[in-house]
Amino acid sequence: DLRRLVERSAGVFGKTGTGKTFLTRTLLAGLVQEGVAVNLVFDMHNEYGWKSQDETRQEVKGLRQIFHDKVSVFTLDEESSRRRGSRIDGVVRIGYEQIEPEDVDSLASLMALSDLQVGALYFLRRRLGKGWVSRLLDEHDTLEELNAALEQGTLHGGTLGTIQRKLGLFRRFGFLQAQSPEDPVQQILDYLDQGVNVVLEFGRYGNSLEAYLLVANFITRRIHAHYVRRKEAAQGGQGEEPRPLVITIEEAHKFLD
Repeated sequence: DLRRLVERSAGVFGKTGTGKTFLTRTLLAGLVQEGVAVNLVFDMHNEYGWKSQDETRQEVKGLRQIFHDKVSVFTLDEESSRRRGSRIDGVVRIGYEQIEPEDVDSLASLMALSDLQVGALYFLRRRLGKGWVSRLLDEHDTLEELNAALEQGTLHGGTLGTIQRKLGLFRRFGFLQAQSPEDPVQQILDYLDQGVNVVLEFGRYGNSLEAYLLVANFITRRIHAHYVRRKEAAQGGQGEEPRPLVITIEEAHKFLD
């Protein structure tokens, strides 16, 4: 009963090679065909969008090939998608100015950020404004706004230096840029609101758990906030109910902490 399935969370568990991806693809195909919900798939290993291979290296069609205009493919890694022959509808680029402390907080365990350092992220965002990440990564920025806090002991120099060093991880991710002309979340929402299912390919960044957790949390938190606003507006008679949304997360157990 697919309508009941999308009302609650569901998980597909199994050892490597037992067919988790194929079962998930079958479930997603059913949801797309029946139209009981719109899907956002975080495709960590590029297996759901255009095509993939089974255990015997036979080519298997992805959701886009099967359902055409009912499914759109976005990518974090345009070069990888093109090499694999994947037909993409958009490239996701996230600007440093769009990143909030909550997004970095979601990586605290992977980046080995202490509670003190996580608390400092919120302080730095308040003091430095929207450009806080860019400024912390700029080796030539003197960060004069922080001088008083450093002198008063509100912020420790060691904490600041550690945060700057650990944020250096972001330089490795090509989908993160100093500025992004577009809002990637709004691009995806535009498709979802029209009832078009979205598969987000990670390309080479699927090998980085930090990139995967950052992007999945970044997008999901904002989509959740959008749906809450839509739901509240509908309850107040100021709009229509949003379409039911299923978010599919590969390697979901990695999010548990």
